[in-house]
Amino acid sequence: METLTVSVREAAAILGVGQTAMYDAVRRGAVRVLRVGRRLRVPRMELEEIAHHPERFGRRGVDVRGITCSPTCQAAELSGRAGEAE
Repeated sequence: METLTVSVREAAAILGVGQTAMYDAVRRGAVRVLRVGRRLRVPRMELEEIAHHPERFGRRGVDVRGITCSPTCQAAELSGRAGEAE
């Protein structure tokens, strides 16, 4: 039987992001967690929600996979010239 929650590290692995990015998302409140004593648990339903709405997880300069985009890349995306960046 699958558990209803996973650790933050397991959640990062499931979503394919780094642990640092995952903990940062938890701190920002972008990912809802349950606190059980000193442990943080991420409900599997929350992971499904993030999969359907990845913009919730992302932040400026980081996409859902945790890959950073340089300021030049960001500027090109905003101006619609994504292929011309760098």
